[in-house]
Amino acid sequence: MADSRAAREAAAKFANGNAPPGGSRVSGVLVVGALIVIGAAVLIYYSSRGGRGGTGGGGSDGGQLAAEKAAAFGQLVSDRIRAQYGGAHPNRIAARTIDEVGGRLVEGSREKLGGRTFEFEMLLNGDALDAYGSPNGDVFMTGGMLKNITNWRDAAALLAHEMGHILAGHVQEAMNAAPVATGGRGADLIANYDPLNAAHVTAMTNLLNTFMKTPFTPAQEAEADRFALEALTGGRYSPQALHRVLALLLEMRKTQMIAYPGRHPIDEERLKRIEAAIAEKYPDGVPEELDF
Repeated sequence: MADSRAAREAAAKFANGNAPPGGSRVSGVLVVGALIVIGAAVLIYYSSRGGRGGTGGGGSDGGQLAAEKAAAFGQLVSDRIRAQYGGAHPNRIAARTIDEVGGRLVEGSREKLGGRTFEFEMLLNGDALDAYGSPNGDVFMTGGMLKNITNWRDAAALLAHEMGHILAGHVQEAMNAAPVATGGRGADLIANYDPLNAAHVTAMTNLLNTFMKTPFTPAQEAEADRFALEALTGGRYSPQALHRVLALLLEMRKTQMIAYPGRHPIDEERLKRIEAAIAEKYPDGVPEELDF
């Protein structure tokens, strides 16, 4: 087993390597990201051993272990997203409002959440237009996205869409299936992660980098869209907000490079499917009371 110094050195390479879209190659943010990989990885490692003598357990103990490791990994993903986009936005009004908007979506979708909980957070970066969902239920939007979209109804649409990805397990699916340098797939690395193993640390940072820029499939986008339309209605928002914000981002993509459509493919066919779904649910038009 490699010592902790070797692990730290391996993780430090992350700070000087290729940054995902929206970040510089060498920055304080990525240094923080490297440290987060170490810290959260230690959490994964020791949560799998705490109170079990390192045996891993079985039966109910094994189920508890899996839940602990999944929660710890989700925290690692969330911290990586925060590091990429400068951490939490200092504007308290924006932070409170995004939390209230997300809360409406949760309350209106309670029966579909299966007991899952969600937290909503505005990120500092004012240039990047992006939104992310983490496997642990954290939903993020950049300050740059909020600055460029029309209103909070459009923000609600993007948050609801990310909730759909989380509930469907799309983020975890992508990371589980990704090949890793240590051999096998991301699922193997996550299950057997050792933060004192330099090769594991390097593979984990690469896996997180892959997550930050890997696009969802059209089928995954369609599944998340279906949930978003229901969540918007449940939260008393107009489902038309989803079509409006995606059309806006598609138009913006024609003249500038923005991150969101790169990971969430948008085309005219997708917009037509959303229009058709809204028309099917509301053949006489969307009720005015849903228009916030």
